[in-house]
Amino acid sequence: MTLQTLDPNTKLCIYCGLVKNKDQFGRDKTKKDKLHKYCKTCIKVTSSLYYYHNKKRNRPIVAIYHCKYPLRVHANKLAAKAEKEGKLISPNICEDCGIEDFSLHKHHTNYTEPLNVTWLCNSCHLARHKPKERVKIIDPDTQRNNHSRHSS
Repeated sequence: MTLQTLDPNTKLCIYCGLVKNKDQFGRDKTKKDKLHKYCKTCIKVTSSLYYYHNKKRNRPIVAIYHCKYPLRVHANKLAAKAEKEGKLISPNICEDCGIEDFSLHKHHTNYTEPLNVTWLCNSCHLARHKPKERVKIIDPDTQRNNHSRHSS
C-alpha cells in the first residue's frame, strides 16, 4: 500500500509501520497534518523503554523536582487520585482550542486548589507553560569592547 492509497481517516505510524485511524495519533501543531508521526501506542512503549533504561539517571532529577515544587507535586497527585476515583472526570474536548482529544492534560492555575483544573490537549498545555520571549538587554560598553577587539 502506498501513501497515496491511504484512506483520508488513516495515517501510517513511522515507528511500527502500521496504518491506523487518525484518532490513534496525538496532536502536533508543527506537522502539516497536525498529527504526531508516531501512534499513541508506540509513544507509550518508547516512553516506558526510555524510563526503564534511564531510571538511575532520572531518579535524582525527579527528587530535585519534588523538593523544588512540593505544592505542584501534591496538587498533581490529588488530581490524579480524584480522577482515578471518578471524582474528577476528563472531558474529550480541549478547553482552549476545542479539538477532540482522549488524552487531555490537567492544568492547574492555582496549586492550592488541586481539583480545579483546566483540561488541555498537549499542544495547548505546552503553550501555557512556554516561557515568554526574553528581551535581551545589550550593554553598550560590552558591545563597543567586542567591536574594538574584532576591528584591530
